[in-house]
Amino acid sequence: MQPARHIITWEEFRTAFRAHHIPDGLIERKLNEFLSLTQGTRTVLQYAQAFNHLCQYAGYHADTEAKKCDRFCCGLNTKLKERLNLVRADTFNELVNIAITQEDCITAHRAEKKRKTPTGPSSVQPPRYRIVKNAAPRAPPRNLPSGRWIARPPPQTGSNRPPVPQQQQ
Repeated sequence: MQPARHIITWEEFRTAFRAHHIPDGLIERKLNEFLSLTQGTRTVLQYAQAFNHLCQYAGYHADTEAKKCDRFCCGLNTKLKERLNLVRADTFNELVNIAITQEDCITAHRAEKKRKTPTGPSSVQPPRYRIVKNAAPRAPPRNLPSGRWIARPPPQTGSNRPPVPQQQQ
């Protein structure tokens, strides 16, 4: 209990609130989650959101801008880490903005590279023939021998023309 005229500081309130509402085991679990957090398959924005959420449990591991920036960079994928290694950001928000920009550049480069990949004759396979039974005429058959088997190429896709009937030999 505090004296009547005592003004509670933010640190006192936070400590009392956490002690009452957040178990130590949960804080320990979230700290371990923070320390092992990596970008993985997430976008930079998704990674930054997870990082900021877990940062509240990090304590002295992320109590300054420099520590937050270092920890954030450690969890980025190697391509981004390599690019951001040359950049010095003054604030954590500035670092996240630069990382997002660099991620967009990498994504655009990959898309352009994929679009420019040549597709030559080596990737086009010859048509595969299939064996089908020559269909009998639509009129009811009158003791006619059944059709012969012939080889036909597969139907062309994108063509609206009906298949041309083949004559029997």
